[in-house]
Amino acid sequence: MGTVTVGSGPLGIAVNPAGTRVYVAHFNSGTLSVIDTSTNNVIASPGVGTSPQGVAVNPAGTVVYVTTFAGTVPVNATNNTPGPTIAGSNPMGVVVNPAGTFVYAANQGNNTVQVINTSTNTVTANPGVGSSPEAVAILPDNSKVFVANSGTNTVSVIDTGTNTVIGNIPVPFGPIAVAIRP
Repeated sequence: MGTVTVGSGPLGIAVNPAGTRVYVAHFNSGTLSVIDTSTNNVIASPGVGTSPQGVAVNPAGTVVYVTTFAGTVPVNATNNTPGPTIAGSNPMGVVVNPAGTFVYAANQGNNTVQVINTSTNTVTANPGVGSSPEAVAILPDNSKVFVANSGTNTVSVIDTGTNTVIGNIPVPFGPIAVAIRP
């Protein structure tokens, strides 16, 4: 093993499905480290925008989604080239659905979750959730998205078929993460 030196303020991290690449967002330096797991070397550090935080990789391992202060940035995983920013309101957590067809980004700036169509990189819905959404997770069957809302001490449940909130679960103070148990 060992230590891999990355950019300033590492925050979000994701691994591609093949386990060959690790992606680390750097809040302070506005970059994304791409680490080759066979050598533990950083092979690229593309600039992705101001204050990157969340990172998610699509199931095919071909696109990495990085949330920044301005929105969500799709990064081509083959050549590590960022695409145009999909405007958002300080998105934090991000997740790609199991089919790779939609991305869900928790917009802390306006208390919504952006639903992004991955074939067009356009926002198709913005369901409102609790205050200060921090993190998102999706069920393996793609039926529900869970959103940790640190400002309201809740986890919102979004039905992915209708992109509407179907409930809010009260939780202890300030949830900042959420995960699904398979």
